[in-house]
Amino acid sequence: MGNTIMYNTARSIALAINYVIQGPYSDKFLTKEGNTTVRINAELYVRVDDAVVCVDTDEDLTAANLDTGEVFDALATYYIYGCHPASGADPDFVISENATYPTGYAANTSRKIGGFETDDSGYVNESTLWDLRTADITIAGVTDDMVPARELSASKVQFDTYMQRGSGTFAGSGGVSVPITDVGTTDYHVVVIPTGQSGYIGEISAESKAANSFVVKNSGSDASTGFDWILNVGY
Repeated sequence: MGNTIMYNTARSIALAINYVIQGPYSDKFLTKEGNTTVRINAELYVRVDDAVVCVDTDEDLTAANLDTGEVFDALATYYIYGCHPASGADPDFVISENATYPTGYAANTSRKIGGFETDDSGYVNESTLWDLRTADITIAGVTDDMVPARELSASKVQFDTYMQRGSGTFAGSGGVSVPITDVGTTDYHVVVIPTGQSGYIGEISAESKAANSFVVKNSGSDASTGFDWILNVGY
């Protein structure tokens, strides 16, 4: 199966997945394969705004993937981005010296997934190669402020805090308060999944979000059906 990009208008999949990668977190999903070649190793699934990029086969990137220029400059810093394609279902992978987003794309159509520095020959310096999973264990070239806080590797963040789940019982339009481990922000997404149907649930919503709680409401009269919830701090 080739590499694809999946769009989700409801955003439920894209917002629930920050990144999912196989293998131990001490391994990078980006590796140096040649003097000027960096490989994105399968399997990798990474959210890019309202879509999920699926890397099912290894993807080799070279200077041909630069947004500008034809060769890597010596002693330069480069960033690797996963991007929405202009058309079709094949994701774009772009290498750029821009630290925000590559030329031809925007903040909401690209996501920084790694980077590297070059040596005085314009070759990839393997010791500086980093990605979302291993930014915090790279020897050189990366500081935390270069990677958005919620995109640091799972070995950096407290995963139990930023990915939480639990259960509760609907309480009708008045809602039920759900306590959570304090995430320090209200900028999170909650998915609520009914676990049964004993009455009229109606529309479900997660409201009144606080750093340590949120309220689940349902527009119907059902006040006895259970639900599971999943919280993701990943916008």
